[in-house]
Amino acid sequence: MGHLRSLGPGDPATVGPYVLRALIGEGGMGRVFLARSPAGRSVAVKVVHPELADDPLFRRRFSREVTVARRVASAYTAPVLDADPDGPLPWLATLYVPGPSLREAVEQAGPLSPDACLTLGAGMLEAMGAVHLAGIAHRDLKPSNVLLAVDGPRLIDFGIARSAGQTALTRSGQVFGTAAYMSPEQAAGEEVGPASDVFSFAAVLIFAATGRDPFGPGDPAAVLFRVVHDEPDLDGVPGRLLDLIRPCLVKDPAGRPAVGRLLAGFAAHRGQAPLAWPPAVVRLVREREAEVASWPLPPVSAGPSASGPPAAGPGQGVLVATRVEPERPALPAPVLPAPAFPGPVVGSAVAVPSFPRAPVPGPRPPGLARTRIGPPDDDESFVFVGRRWSHLVTGIPVLLLALVALLAALACLAGSVNPAQTPSARTGSLCVGVALAFVVAACLRRGLWRLRLGIAPPRLAVTPGGLRADAGGRSYDIPWAQLRGAQIVRLGQRDVVAAWPTPQWTVRTPHVDRQTWWLPNDRYRCIWRNPAIRCDVLFDTRMLYPTSPHQVATAIGLQAHRHAGRRR
Repeated sequence: MGHLRSLGPGDPATVGPYVLRALIGEGGMGRVFLARSPAGRSVAVKVVHPELADDPLFRRRFSREVTVARRVASAYTAPVLDADPDGPLPWLATLYVPGPSLREAVEQAGPLSPDACLTLGAGMLEAMGAVHLAGIAHRDLKPSNVLLAVDGPRLIDFGIARSAGQTALTRSGQVFGTAAYMSPEQAAGEEVGPASDVFSFAAVLIFAATGRDPFGPGDPAAVLFRVVHDEPDLDGVPGRLLDLIRPCLVKDPAGRPAVGRLLAGFAAHRGQAPLAWPPAVVRLVREREAEVASWPLPPVSAGPSASGPPAAGPGQGVLVATRVEPERPALPAPVLPAPAFPGPVVGSAVAVPSFPRAPVPGPRPPGLARTRIGPPDDDESFVFVGRRWSHLVTGIPVLLLALVALLAALACLAGSVNPAQTPSARTGSLCVGVALAFVVAACLRRGLWRLRLGIAPPRLAVTPGGLRADAGGRSYDIPWAQLRGAQIVRLGQRDVVAAWPTPQWTVRTPHVDRQTWWLPNDRYRCIWRNPAIRCDVLFDTRMLYPTSPHQVATAIGLQAHRHAGRRR
């Protein structure tokens, strides 16, 4: 699936001197377009959201940061080519980098090798040094802001995150995307500087090496709390990389090493080895290059739009909102051979080889290793099954206890009607018998449910069609088209799998809302509707042991992303 999308009816056809070709994506600050310069160069144009454009403080900071960002010069950055901070909608043009982001590469091709991580780290540090030398801090280092080009990484959005962060950090969606990669001082709302970027740099490399967010998934507020108070998860980080990044993760900014010292360490560990991305990453780069080359050019406008003046020259910043004609169905994209780049083979990695564009399905990230996973004929599904023996080991003794309590209750009730007993003894026997009857009911309720979980253990299937949960004879099946969202949420002391269905689906599934007397109200409760947070709770993630909450969250995110791509 490509990363470019066709322009919509509401999108402008030109921004300044640049002709827009496609929509790349949308973030907290604005929309990013693939555009063509008057000389035919591919550029990335970011147009700021209207609500931010109406903020005078944002405009002043945006203008100042653009001025400073123009001075950033590094082989590992996407340089600023043009900008208009004073236009109706401020915009910024940078050199387009035809390559996937680090997050896309890891999600589709798996974590990077130790050598590739060292190459990535060295390139990022060179870029960070240039940014800091220009007098700005990046403030938004994260995997989606690192692009992997054929000749090395590229750091993007430098300096711009600062202007957006100081005025709109609390707007919806702005914190959610960056919480896991903030430094402790940034998460606490304190003043940040180059040391903050060093902490975020180490967090990005942890993700590159393991495929996991360093402070785990969950609610952004909980993630920010862990950033400030807890240590990151370093399991799976290679030893030589761990020695380099561990000093970067101290909570006190003054205790972190400088960028120059880190770069010297990475250079020493990397040695003279040539650049060598894994073959799967190189294939993604080649596919991105071929996609851009084969993307149809926009129709040529016959003249200026009636709603505005003609396109301005560089730096004049007139946003011309000409109408985009609907595109005719394009012919299938030709298979374009990528230009050859000579390079030796290094171990199992390929040093900048040439790959033709071909539809090859992306491999599953190793972090989603299957755990007793079914059906072998469906390679696109993730099925997580909990253990049955723990429920049987617990359920059978509880049922035996219920049997003993039942016998004792019958004996007490029989004594309560025995005329040979004194009235006080009969009353005491009756009270004890009634109490034991309640114990019998409670033990039967829990024992029978645990026995049912042992016979039909919890099972979560995350498929291309939707989510299906089964536990103890209860089931829940919902397609992606009827889901407004699904994720791991914190409910009290538990991490639970929660789904937010559409109102239409809620009406069609009244059984989820129906109270069942034999279903215990504890952490083993499964498939029920929580009116407090207006979602369907499937079950506690601990019931899927040894599967981790991160594996479940990643599987849900991956399939939801694929579904969204198919809808586009």
